[in-house]
Amino acid sequence: MKSPDLFLLFFCALFAPRLAAQAPDAFAGLTEHFHRLTDEGRLAGTVIVLEQDDRVWQDVYGFQNVEEGIPMSGRTLFRMASMTKPITSAAVMMLVEEGRLRLDDPVDKYLPAFAEMEILTVDGRQEKLRRAIRVEDLLMHTSGITSQMFQQTPAEKAYAEAFRQTHPKNLEEMVDALSALPLAHQPGEGWSYGYSTDVLARIESDGRFDAAPVVEGTLALPDLVDEGRVDEHAPVGVAGDQVDLRAERPARPGVRRPGGAERVHD
Repeated sequence: MKSPDLFLLFFCALFAPRLAAQAPDAFAGLTEHFHRLTDEGRLAGTVIVLEQDDRVWQDVYGFQNVEEGIPMSGRTLFRMASMTKPITSAAVMMLVEEGRLRLDDPVDKYLPAFAEMEILTVDGRQEKLRRAIRVEDLLMHTSGITSQMFQQTPAEKAYAEAFRQTHPKNLEEMVDALSALPLAHQPGEGWSYGYSTDVLARIESDGRFDAAPVVEGTLALPDLVDEGRVDEHAPVGVAGDQVDLRAERPARPGVRRPGGAERVHD
């Protein structure tokens, strides 16, 4: 049987000033809330980190694998999911900064299949594109590209039905499938959280960006390190909003830290 999804929280600069000023009481209240959710079985486990200046608070609770009884650890590896979106978007902005890509570039300049998209509105009407999807629309999720996640609109239902019938094996197949699906709204006239960033990753992998930090649809973080563009050497490959761990870095079972919140240093 499949283990429950793990839950990862990072509370960094945005929330740190408010909580750190009242720590440790505020942090204790925060961890108590998520401990309760874990004890109720709604979460498998949590790793919460709060950092401000030279002060760091960390709490590790629950299990990374409930069925096998493997405790959560501060070194547990998590599926990044949509947290790869800012990485992909940062790579796009590097290309913009270098003058090799423009925010107002039409997506069909790189992916011609997106030139003839149709819109399926919330009331079920079909419309033609009034303007092309632009790179900036993909960055801001205003492209109209959605997902099957919520299935509340006709477009989302169309995505759900399409992905019941087809299972893309890679980024190229995924983006090809998206080009055949309707948009949820006209580009620039709404906001839809979905697969826009996958399309960005496909554009980055275009052959004309051969010197870009993207290789065959995979954002190569070690390459960015070698070029001095990022500080951390992370041996992972990122495609769209998915992450694939390299074989030499398997998931690590952790050791549960008893006693609730742990002050790492201050």
